[in-house]
Amino acid sequence: MDRALADARQAPGISGPGILYGTTLRVYDPRSDLWHITWIDPLRQDYDRMTGRKVGDDIVQEYRMEDGTRCQWLFTEITASSFHWIRRESKGSGEAWNVRVEFFLRRRMTESHA
Repeated sequence: MDRALADARQAPGISGPGILYGTTLRVYDPRSDLWHITWIDPLRQDYDRMTGRKVGDDIVQEYRMEDGTRCQWLFTEITASSFHWIRRESKGSGEAWNVRVEFFLRRRMTESHA
């Protein structure tokens, strides 16, 4: 499992195979009750298109890689100040998963939000 910095701005000059820079665009489709999502890393020229939906208390975003591998981004343990983010893959039909990246993130409070 890889671990990476969630905020590379705090560590200037860090680069390498485990560092990602990107942005996400999410558009909600009320007819199908799901989100159409595009994640873009302009430095690596990497683009992932996925769908997302609420499953219980979690948010699950999913897509398939070119080789058919099923990928999920899971957002769990969501609170007003933190969440747990997991990226996992399944080569089969989702019975066995391999966690690729895991983050435990918390919101940085500013004076205006404290």
